[in-house]
Amino acid sequence: MHEGVTRRTALRLGAGGAAAAYLAACGGGAGGSEDNRILFKTWEDHYLPEQLTEIRRQDDIAVKVSFIDDNLTNLQQLKRGGRFDVVSADALWVPKFRAEGLIDTLDPDDLSTWKNLYPAARNVSFWTDAGKPTCYPHGWSPHLLYYNPDEVTTPPDSWAALLDRKYRGKVVLPKEPNDILAKAGVATGAAKPFAMTDAELARAKAYLTELKPNILKLAQAGTEEVRAFSEGATVISTILGFDLRMEEAGGPKARGVLPREGTIAFADGEMVVASSPKRSLVNRFLEADFQPEWIAKRFLKYPHPHFDEKAYKLLVDQGHGELADRVLYNRPELPFDPEQVALVAPPPNQTAYTDAYNEVFGA
Repeated sequence: MHEGVTRRTALRLGAGGAAAAYLAACGGGAGGSEDNRILFKTWEDHYLPEQLTEIRRQDDIAVKVSFIDDNLTNLQQLKRGGRFDVVSADALWVPKFRAEGLIDTLDPDDLSTWKNLYPAARNVSFWTDAGKPTCYPHGWSPHLLYYNPDEVTTPPDSWAALLDRKYRGKVVLPKEPNDILAKAGVATGAAKPFAMTDAELARAKAYLTELKPNILKLAQAGTEEVRAFSEGATVISTILGFDLRMEEAGGPKARGVLPREGTIAFADGEMVVASSPKRSLVNRFLEADFQPEWIAKRFLKYPHPHFDEKAYKLLVDQGHGELADRVLYNRPELPFDPEQVALVAPPPNQTAYTDAYNEVFGA
């Protein structure tokens, strides 16, 4: 149940109470020839199948999708020569890819959709190198604790609450090793959850060891999270929108709360792989992928904040403004405020994080 290592996935849930709580505190097939094919390694909320069909029809670009396990595995695959054209990554992992020489910078002048981004997302210091952006900003979300109010009478408003024996075999975490360690770091008071000292890592590992009997599943995909919550889990740590996803799936109710100790958050984007020989095609794909009409449609399926301001205005015009505001779409500055959240980042002592995770959950 706990072996291996992967990454967050679920989206599409947790609006209502989730936003209020926060403010209070494998791949799709693609035909086509090699000349018009884009190899896109990403997460499920970064595209819609019908969008790829339209891109194929209208732009003559065939997109082959493969899913990311986790940021570290993603980086390692590229270093080993993995063949991709566009790859997604979280927050402070993007500079790591750039430092390793694995990605190129973008030229906003080549992308007509760049101007649709919120200003806060266009000039992010850690997504800039020599004055050029190193990724195309996509979306963001804090991680909340969602619970089933029919089963849980007292909201679990802290990481410590998850240790209660009443949650034995009832807790689900996304299967992203560094994120799990970082959440344990938040729970145990680490100053920098993604850059913990040996002593802080030891405390985080002790927390996870105590939590392990309560963990029903480390979920690899959004569908696994929904299934687990429908089949007996009562608490899940995941990103905004889970309550809406459960409602759409006809499953149990889910309500979100921000742990009082704080939380982690992702902010991600699309990177251009340096070894890709298809830079012109990649630019065409990014423009097609980030059309505001499609961003708005993706939001309605996966309701977490995006960085596209024009898509937000479309959602307001379509009558979805209240939903967008509930999940903080209109607060693009929040993920870049270190006083608000700890953004997902590559630990400087990655081996220590991997070892700690494997010592708890098995290699």
